[in-house]
Amino acid sequence: MSDGRLTVVIAGNVYLSADGVRLFLEGSGYDVAALVSTPAELRAAVAARRPDAVIVGDELAGDDEVAALRGLSPDTRIVVVTSRAAPAPEAPDRADAYVSRGAPLAAITAALATLLVDLPLSIVATAPGSAELAAVPRPGPGRLRVLQFVAAAALAFGLGGLVLVFSGGTREIGGPRALPGTGTPGTVFPGSPTPGSTLPAASALQDARTSLSRLVQAIQASRFDLAVSEARTMISDRQQAERGGLSMGDFDAEVLSSLQPVVALLPADMLPMFRSILGGLLPPVGAQIQIVGGGTFGQVQVGSSSGVRNLVIGNAGDQDLQFSGIQIAGASASQFSQSSDCAQSALPPGGSCTVEISFTPTAPGEKVATLVVQAQDVAASASLPLAGTGVVVPPPDTEPPVILCGQPGPGWTGADLVITCTAQDGGSGLEAAGDASFSLATHVPAGTEDGNAFTGTRTVCDRDGNCAQAGPIGGIKVDKRAPQVSCEKPDRSWQADNATVTCRSQDHGSGLASEASFALVTTVPRDVENADAQTGSRPVCDAVDNCVTAGPIGGFKIDRRAPKVTCDHSDAAWHRDDVQVGCSAEDAGSGVQPRSDASFTLSTNVPAGTADGNAATDTQRVCDAVGNCVTAGPIRGFRIDKAAPWIALSGLANGATYLLNQSVSVGAPVTCSDEGSGVATCSVPNTVDTSAVGVFSFTATATDEVGNTATTSVSYSVTYGVQLRFDTTEETRKIELRLVDANGTNVSSSSIVVTALDIDGETSLGRRFTYSKNDQEYSFAVPGKVDSGPHVLHLTASDDPVTHAVSFVYP
Repeated sequence: MSDGRLTVVIAGNVYLSADGVRLFLEGSGYDVAALVSTPAELRAAVAARRPDAVIVGDELAGDDEVAALRGLSPDTRIVVVTSRAAPAPEAPDRADAYVSRGAPLAAITAALATLLVDLPLSIVATAPGSAELAAVPRPGPGRLRVLQFVAAAALAFGLGGLVLVFSGGTREIGGPRALPGTGTPGTVFPGSPTPGSTLPAASALQDARTSLSRLVQAIQASRFDLAVSEARTMISDRQQAERGGLSMGDFDAEVLSSLQPVVALLPADMLPMFRSILGGLLPPVGAQIQIVGGGTFGQVQVGSSSGVRNLVIGNAGDQDLQFSGIQIAGASASQFSQSSDCAQSALPPGGSCTVEISFTPTAPGEKVATLVVQAQDVAASASLPLAGTGVVVPPPDTEPPVILCGQPGPGWTGADLVITCTAQDGGSGLEAAGDASFSLATHVPAGTEDGNAFTGTRTVCDRDGNCAQAGPIGGIKVDKRAPQVSCEKPDRSWQADNATVTCRSQDHGSGLASEASFALVTTVPRDVENADAQTGSRPVCDAVDNCVTAGPIGGFKIDRRAPKVTCDHSDAAWHRDDVQVGCSAEDAGSGVQPRSDASFTLSTNVPAGTADGNAATDTQRVCDAVGNCVTAGPIRGFRIDKAAPWIALSGLANGATYLLNQSVSVGAPVTCSDEGSGVATCSVPNTVDTSAVGVFSFTATATDEVGNTATTSVSYSVTYGVQLRFDTTEETRKIELRLVDANGTNVSSSSIVVTALDIDGETSLGRRFTYSKNDQEYSFAVPGKVDSGPHVLHLTASDDPVTHAVSFVYP
């Protein structure tokens, strides 16, 4: 007990959740010392804590376990939660109390109270139909609080109140409470609404019908814990509907008709539980007979009696049971006898009586019979097999057993030799059944050989103590030592190929089974280097299969892989010049040789003026110190553009002549193209500049994506238009004209000098025209030495590249 509370250990499968049992017990005033799940954990907890009680599932409550727990802590009370019937009172594995799995949790606290609270009182359940639970001795200080929690738990889980009967009077703790909304005492179940809460009556009735359906399904599926929960929920919802003013007659009839087909599926030990919850809503199941106890008697000396064994006959049904007969039937019925107090009066539901059975064999051999219990007026019966064996003790024996053993062969054996021996005794028989056939063996230490080994010995006795010895048997050749192997040491320098090692072996026992000299070879694959290469291995055995493994031998430096070369990859960009690619070489074996080859470059070599969209670098051969070589390159995919773009001017003629201020468009489109990286810019003026006279160039420029540039030009002339101020068909001695642009605008100016060059290309003149500022025109008097008739005057103007011709008729 800790801090005045009773200490409890919970073990194994108790209810649906061991943790839920722990919370309930702690709320009831107990100290739960441990939750365990295996026999070893249970024994350790009991030995360490010496608890007041252990609550254990029946899977951990076998004969050995109960005995072990009592040995560890004799004062600890054992409560078993079980779905089976409790053993007979005198059974060696019987616990202090049993609680049916699925019973209310308050049943556990009630059982603990009967076992642990030492107060001179009786605990009586006040719920209808319940029976007196226990009578216990006087309590120590502070333990009455546990009973108060027991009473509270009993109310919460449907057991009703508890009445404590003292020597000086009766004291009630708890008790039935009036149901909310009524003045009628009743039982409060888990999940019932608290006073003041509301639940529509129709909804509560519907919930009750849902719980009824789930209750039937749970019973059909043998899920009785769930069935108990659904039964409680159904009753709680029914009470809510009834408090809401609904009549329950039709629903109660529905419950009886629904449960009638499945009530026979309920285990006998759970019927009281369902009856306490459902009351009159559980259909009757009639009388059921239950026999508790064993009918096996083992071996009994012929003519002697086994003694009395008690069997408990119980009424597991819900009707009184009157026995019509209890008898032993079968071929060996006369070998068994029985007496009982069961036929004296009717046995009420839950009641029991005792049948005493004894076995008295009259002849050797196995005897079997059956105990048959038959009820009166009902079709209820039960039976239990009975079995026992009659034995006869033979007369005393004075001769030792006879032992026969095999003999070893002349050759070597690779393991301890096992010689089979047999023993027999014609008198009392061998004391140990295992002595009828056994073995003697040599015990030569591992790793040695012995040419004259001996077996051990064995003493064989009969049941009267007469003994004989088998062994030792000698002259046995046992060889447990494997051959000895020695191999050459590895060469520590790097090698370009696999290495071979010579090994030699010898054996001092049964001799070698294979050749004394052999070779081991490393197996480094091609294109691999290994600084610690291992040879293969080989078993070396002697004639009796003692073997040792030669190898693997390590430490060889084998380099069968060429250096690894890593170079930069080609990119997708175009380059104006050749590309240098950086490369590095490494060798994890003998190393790159020469060392200068550890870093180098490869380069493309595209001719000037050309472009290559898949240019490749040159190559370089790289080797390691033992002659493994690799060629680096060529690396392809580089885009090298050393060619300028190409420009086509198809809309302008070279040497064309235009008038001043003439509007001249480029005409046909200018084409720029590039065979490599592509045209980046194509610069061409939209129009031809004719704003001044003279000789000019029209230039187009193209640039590709890597900066290669091309320029194309055509030359052209801009000239004045000549507007004559006289009639060329009439005779004249004076040439008058104006200089105009393409639009006919007079551009004549004193700053522009017009010069007469010649007449008809023969008469050289070289004279200037006279400019009239008022008329804004030029005039020239033809010299008198010109012949009469038509002529052509050639003239030029300042900066004008064109020589103009004027026709006139001289008088």
